[in-house]
Amino acid sequence: MCFTIFNEGEPINTENPCNCGYYYSSIIGNGEIEFLENTDDKKYALSIMFAHQLGRNVKFTETQADSVCVFKLVAENYTGKQKAKM
Repeated sequence: MCFTIFNEGEPINTENPCNCGYYYSSIIGNGEIEFLENTDDKKYALSIMFAHQLGRNVKFTETQADSVCVFKLVAENYTGKQKAKM
């Protein structure tokens, strides 16, 4: 499976429209998908994702975890690119 992850960038402000661009960072790679079936594994994965997204710990119940499909991507190889502000 191929995957792409990118960070929202921003346009490069320039007065000349022929010399424009975009600041960005991205990763592209290949890997395998593994579906999590164990409830405790799903609760752990969901907690990690929501801690990253919300910036705080969230506890999930078994009912909540079992009501969703959770998978992990195991990357086999990847490469990154970035056009950073100078």
